[in-house]
Amino acid sequence: MHNRKNVRKKKRKQNKKNLKLRWIIIGVLVCANVGWFGYATYAKYFSQSAKSGIAIATGIYFTANYAVHTDEDSFFESIVKSDYTGVTYNFDFEVRNYENNLLFNESGVSIPYTIEIWTEEQPVNANYTIQKAGGSAKAIGVSEANKTVLSGQSIAGGAAVANIYTISLNVWGNTHEAVPIYVRVKTDDGAVITRNLCGKMIITNVARPESFIEKQEFVVTNTSGTDDEKFAEIQSQSEFIYEIRTVGDVLDADEITEELKLSWDPTVFQLDLFDEAYLEWLSTTGATAPKTDTNGWKYFIVKVMPYSSETIGFFRGEQFSTKVWDMTTLNQYIEAEKYGGE
Repeated sequence: MHNRKNVRKKKRKQNKKNLKLRWIIIGVLVCANVGWFGYATYAKYFSQSAKSGIAIATGIYFTANYAVHTDEDSFFESIVKSDYTGVTYNFDFEVRNYENNLLFNESGVSIPYTIEIWTEEQPVNANYTIQKAGGSAKAIGVSEANKTVLSGQSIAGGAAVANIYTISLNVWGNTHEAVPIYVRVKTDDGAVITRNLCGKMIITNVARPESFIEKQEFVVTNTSGTDDEKFAEIQSQSEFIYEIRTVGDVLDADEITEELKLSWDPTVFQLDLFDEAYLEWLSTTGATAPKTDTNGWKYFIVKVMPYSSETIGFFRGEQFSTKVWDMTTLNQYIEAEKYGGE
């Protein structure tokens, strides 16, 4: 009798274990089915989305060669090497649907956008235009307030492609100097991605040697003062700062920087030997001191970019007080010019 009770208890325990096991198996199968259904649903959604032009934002590409995406209107600066024929400077601005040759938009993705473009100031003896491939040229406005707008633009997917816009600088006369061009490319409302591509294109071109240097002078704070007032300020300084300002013309179309020879009379000026431009020249050339030309003046080579400012420090030389008595004589003993090599 006691043995039969034990057998019944064992059977009940075994039945409970079997029941638990059945529920565990059912739970696993349900989870598997739900997981598969979720994956299938996601795959189906992604496939349908790609076909309808709706896609995940990280898989959409909208870029340009001379502009980058920014949430603010901060303009990415780039140097543009232009093809100068003597009459026209031409270069291409590209709006792209790719990051590289492997990462580009799906075939169903079309992105509508608008281009805004303008020059920083009024070009002298020139007019600037923009023309989409197959379209007509439009004049580029002067200042953002008068910007040129190209609306109704779009770029499709399916392969890595770019919409090409040729920017032309049509010039005449002998006084033209290139001015910077600003561009903003915005995706339209309702586009599958939101982008604000901003760029500032600084034009370089083959030009006259004298046009590259805009101004060279000693720095004073009283820029509106008379020459006597400026010289009085110079006299009060322990170290003089000589500034070289450049504009948009580069003499060699294959380079984006220009070499200038900065020369001075060492009896009037003594170079600040810790000046940054001078130390850079020493490190790149292996020189240990300024060079001396045939007139006994000292010099070194300064590398500058268009639309930039370079400053060099000087102290008084032994004969400063006897050779310099006003702004005119001050500037007679120092000069920056194009460097043509030794």
